[in-house]
Amino acid sequence: MKKHIENVLREHTDFSHAVVLDFACGTGDLAYMFDPSTYTGVDVDARRIAYATKRFPAYSFETITANTLPLEDSSCDLIVVVAALHHIPDDDCRAYVKEFKRVLKPHGKCIGIEPCKHNKTPFSNWYMDVVDNGEYIRAERGYRSLFEPHFNFVPRKRFRKFFFYRELSYEALRTQA
Repeated sequence: MKKHIENVLREHTDFSHAVVLDFACGTGDLAYMFDPSTYTGVDVDARRIAYATKRFPAYSFETITANTLPLEDSSCDLIVVVAALHHIPDDDCRAYVKEFKRVLKPHGKCIGIEPCKHNKTPFSNWYMDVVDNGEYIRAERGYRSLFEPHFNFVPRKRFRKFFFYRELSYEALRTQA
């Protein structure tokens, strides 16, 4: 699974010199993809952050409080979001997206992968609702609406995983306004 995620994320993005924020990093499973000196992982679960810190002592991990990212303005080139937004209600997602814009440099971007419903696949939609514990799996237009007007949302790849499970990879490019 990690290799699949890495391949999808690297398909359109070069991480080699980017200052990276790994949003909702959990136990730090994706940290290995990035340079420790330019990586920060954040999550709302302090226990997961403590575990990530033990697993990857060379990397920086922080706990999120009050929907506020613990980073300076314009400090990141790239924000990575993998399978996180479908666990977060719309209002909280919108607050995080505003934070994404605040911490990204002017030409920064957010890349991500999320489970995605589609109106022509009712069985897949039902299946994802049953097997995934995310309460907010959205259709592509739902993810798009979370990022606009702060970002230009660009779908990159729509694919199936495990036959019935549908995902969307995307880029959200920071707008200047």
